Amino acid sequence: MFVRQFDAKNEHFEFEDSDVRTVEHRHPLHEVVRAISGSFNYSLNGVSYTSATEVFFSAGELHSLDARGANVVIEMWGVTYDNSPRSQPEPRVAKVLGFLGASERLGGFNRISLGLHLHLSPGRAAEVFRDQVGVPIGVYLRYRKLLFTMSQHLGGEKISDAGLQAGFYDAAHFSRSFRKVFGVAATSVYNRQTVQVG
Repeated sequence: MFVRQFDAKNEHFEFEDSDVRTVEHRHPLHEVVRAISGSFNYSLNGVSYTSATEVFFSAGELHSLDARGANVVIEMWGVTYDNSPRSQPEPRVAKVLGFLGASERLGGFNRISLGLHLHLSPGRAAEVFRDQVGVPIGVYLRYRKLLFTMSQHLGGEKISDAGLQAGFYDAAHFSRSFRKVFGVAATSVYNRQTVQVG
């Protein structure tokens, strides 16, 4: 997977690949897949579609992609990205997202911390967060740790060291988490050249 743009600060990413295939996954990013050549198949919330040339996935939707035989561009952006097609989260949730985006270590943040930040019970805070962001707080925290790891690695740090700094127990924990969130092996992204790192 060729990284065309990786702007961690603004949560805007663009990749290009041919013959990409993902497992079903969900993440807190909106995603557009466009075929440069050929067409692709995909699933959305358990329903399969064939011969597509463009598709949009909202943040939190369960989806997979099978672009064998096609060349595709995948663009992703977070729910707080300025040009996001989804409405912006309410101010309390936006403040939490800003806090989490500025934090390097997220290991201690959980539903109780979320409740304290939103001034709600932990259960209600988790529900509000999921409604506003599209994924549960645990999935979002995993995504932020992956984002931190990839940013550090693309900046020149060893992937194993960056993963440990982000709070992954070991390389296997990082790899499992990456596949769960993005649907592909981490090596398919971090072993390729990058065009722009923001």
